[in-house]
Amino acid sequence: MKNPISVSAFYDWLSRQDPERGYDFYSNTNCLCAQYLRALGFPVFLIGSYSWTDVRGKEHNFPKILTEIALGASALCTEINRPDLYRVWTFGAATERARLWLEVEKSRGVL
Repeated sequence: MKNPISVSAFYDWLSRQDPERGYDFYSNTNCLCAQYLRALGFPVFLIGSYSWTDVRGKEHNFPKILTEIALGASALCTEINRPDLYRVWTFGAATERARLWLEVEKSRGVL
C-alpha cells in the first residue's frame, strides 16, 4: 500500500481534482494540504507549515515537500525548471509541480 502522506499519493489525489479550482495557501483551515488530509479522512483542525493539529489538539508532522508543492516555492520551481509555476495556487499548477517533482526524484534514483 502506498503511503497516503507522500508526494506520489498527493499527486494521485491532485490529478483527480478540477485543475482550474483555486485554493488559499495561507488558510490554516482550508489550504491545499488541509483539504488533502481531510480527503484522506484525517480530522484536521488547524494546519501549519509542516504539521497539522487534529480535533483533539494532537500535532502531527507531514513532509515539507507537500507544503513546497502547495506553495509553489521559489526553490522548488527552480529545481523543476518551471518558474512560471511560482506561487500559482490552482489545483492544476500544484498537480504539475508534484508531477515534475516526482520526475526529479525518479531521475535521482530516489523513487
